[in-house]
Amino acid sequence: RCATRYAYGKALRSLSEDFISAIEASLQFRTLFITQSGYIGLGPLTMQPTDMVCVLVGCSVPVVIRNEAPNCHVLVGECYTHGIMDGEAFKPGWEIEVQTFNLH
Repeated sequence: RCATRYAYGKALRSLSEDFISAIEASLQFRTLFITQSGYIGLGPLTMQPTDMVCVLVGCSVPVVIRNEAPNCHVLVGECYTHGIMDGEAFKPGWEIEVQTFNLH
């Protein structure tokens, strides 16, 4: 019985170490953020408070866009934003919030 507990504990520690390694790898070069609308997510480490989280029509994930100058935006990178990853941003009436960006 003690040997079984030892083996179980060892396997659990190994699994925990693998899990922690996977989390650390997925968070590398990423930062946590909260949007003005209250969405929580993970984005590029270079994100700035004035950046915008956008859902681009045809893009499979939300992205972070930075306004560099009037009518000039730069794609900072993709992001995970909890609550809009599965098309929730395209709820009825989404057309009202459509903006056009010139990405450079």
